[in-house]
Amino acid sequence: MSRSMEKMRKQEKEADAKITDLQCRSMKANLIFTGLEGESRNEDTESKLKMFISRELGITTDVTVGNVPRFGRFVSGQFRPIVARFIFQRDLQLVKSQAYKLKGSQFGIREQFPTDVAERRRILYPVMRDARNDGSRVRLVRDRLYINGRYYDPDMSYDYEDDDVFCDARDTVIGVNDDDDDEATVSVGMDDEASKGPSPSED
Repeated sequence: MSRSMEKMRKQEKEADAKITDLQCRSMKANLIFTGLEGESRNEDTESKLKMFISRELGITTDVTVGNVPRFGRFVSGQFRPIVARFIFQRDLQLVKSQAYKLKGSQFGIREQFPTDVAERRRILYPVMRDARNDGSRVRLVRDRLYINGRYYDPDMSYDYEDDDVFCDARDTVIGVNDDDDDEATVSVGMDDEASKGPSPSED
C-alpha cells in the first residue's frame, strides 16, 4: 500500500511539473506592466502601452504586440495591470533592456509566471540581490536560483561558502531546456501582487 501511495505521489508531482512547464511556456512571450493610469471600459490599451513604451522607455521603433488586456479584480480608484504578448522576441528583449529607466517611478515591468512560480521567485529576489551585491554571479531560471554556477537551496541556511547549501548547476531541471534560461531580472518600479496571476483574459 505504501509503495502504491508513493508511486501515486510521484506521478502527481510529475504531472504538476508538466502543467507548470506548459504554463511557463505559454507565458514566455508576456510582459506585465503596472502603474498605467486612465483605465476605462473603452480605453485602447494597445495604443496606451505603445505610448508608454515610447515616452517612458525611450523606444521609438514600433513594437508588435498581440492581445493587450488589463487583468485582475477591478477596484475603484486603482488601475489594474496590463499584460502584453510580444510577437517578436527582439521587441520583448528590447523592452526588458530599458526597464531600468523606471526605477523610482510608479511604473513597473515584469515577466509573467504561474502563481506558484512567481511566489517562489519573489522569495529568492532578496537572496539574489545580496549575492549580486557581494560580487557573485547570479542566474534565475524560472524558480531556481544559481549563484556562481551552483544551485541555491532556499530550504537551507544561506552561506555562499557552504557546499551543503548548493548542488551542481548541471542537476536536471524538469521541463526546463537551455533556451528557457533567463538572466535574473527583478521587476522594476511598483511591485504588484496581481502580476503573479495565470494567463489573463479580458473581463
